[in-house]
Amino acid sequence: MEELKHEDIMNALSQVYDPEINIPITDLGLVYKVDIDGNDVVIDFSLTSPGCPLADYLENEIRKHVSEVNGIGHITTNLVWT
Repeated sequence: MEELKHEDIMNALSQVYDPEINIPITDLGLVYKVDIDGNDVVIDFSLTSPGCPLADYLENEIRKHVSEVNGIGHITTNLVWT
């Protein structure tokens, strides 16, 4: 079983764009933490503003792109503000 690498997860996350301003969420600093435990990953992310109506869209895009990483297991996403 191939070990997941932080770099691979971050590369996948760099393919997730904020649809309002068309900039990757990684460039916007919206990915706060990525924890890898075996083949499972936990991603803490935020939005450009608390009232952003696209939270579900961004979470789905995160899951979609990270799920394409070879060897990925369970993906947990946490919307955080700090």
